[in-house]
Amino acid sequence: MPRSNHSEEKMIKLLKQLPAMKDRRSMHDIYRNVQTNVHKKQKRPMFIPAISGFAALLLFLLIFPVILQQSSGDSFRINQEAKDSANSGESSDMKMDMKSMVIEDNSVEQFAETESHLRTAVYKEDMENSELVTFGAVTDDAHVLPVSILLPKAANHESWLNYYKETADSFDLTQYGFHDINPLIKALDYDDKTKTAKVIITSKNMAFFNMYEKQVMEMLDYTLASQDIELVKFVNEIDEPVELGEFGVLQDRTLKKITKKSHYLYELGNGDMYIVPALSRSATLAAAIESLKFSPNDYYPSLIPENVRPEVAQEYKTEAVITFKKPLDLQRGDRSVNMRMIEGILLTAKEFGYQKVKFENIEQRTWEDFNFDQPIQVPYAPNLLKQ
Repeated sequence: MPRSNHSEEKMIKLLKQLPAMKDRRSMHDIYRNVQTNVHKKQKRPMFIPAISGFAALLLFLLIFPVILQQSSGDSFRINQEAKDSANSGESSDMKMDMKSMVIEDNSVEQFAETESHLRTAVYKEDMENSELVTFGAVTDDAHVLPVSILLPKAANHESWLNYYKETADSFDLTQYGFHDINPLIKALDYDDKTKTAKVIITSKNMAFFNMYEKQVMEMLDYTLASQDIELVKFVNEIDEPVELGEFGVLQDRTLKKITKKSHYLYELGNGDMYIVPALSRSATLAAAIESLKFSPNDYYPSLIPENVRPEVAQEYKTEAVITFKKPLDLQRGDRSVNMRMIEGILLTAKEFGYQKVKFENIEQRTWEDFNFDQPIQVPYAPNLLKQ
């Protein structure tokens, strides 16, 4: 029990023990004393302020320990909260730092996963679960470009030709800025034993072949390039030789896998860029790489950036070594331009029968999924049409 309550109870008990007091004066005496005292000068007792001060001091002494204890507790609590807050802040900062590191790592990983989107050709790793279809597509200004399509593998197709015909029916080349070549694909037949393809020209499709008379050979070269075909015959519906415009009777055409052509750029009317082989051949790979630096005509600009000079350093049976006169930083400038240069060199080397290219004097060891510490395998086909 608090000390103040105990004192009050004791005081009450003591007051109750005092003897009872009675006033025996008459009413007249009391009234007279009151009237007399009214006219007397009132004097303030001096002992009252002293008692008040003493009471205040006593009250302070009683309350001060409680206040001090409470203040100490509050101070300790405040200090503890401040300390906890600081620790919490440090913990939060650490968590934020860790979170930032995780985000940064994820960003780097994501960047690494998406770098290869600059590639425009089809590579070995792209073929694992896909079927490759290549077409020779015609532009509005009558140029023929090799294009590639990757589709999911399906086991129910009897041959590559059936797959090509179904793709030509379902895939709309016109949405990419090319003409429809479906009549050419439908006219194809194939003999697996002799590795021979036939182009059957009839009255039903003659209009198509007359329209693309000057492009049809190049269209066939690009369309059949990825298949194991050695010879192309042109016949009518009864398997006889057929005539076509200025060609007269169409002669059998031998497909060459090694065409020894350098590569250039071609810009479609919609602004899309493609890599195309030159119209003429080069005697050597060194001559072809040298010709990459210069545009052969108004349609085919060079794919080599200004002040970049690639050259052939070595040639082996299946591998060519390409170096640059000055250290090449592929991160500088337009990375898409740099990618087309690398792929143009790879495709040019492929035209000479090389399977791999070793690049030297490139500052980056790895770039866009290319590991320049190792020889780079040439692409399967150029100009992948992304769906």
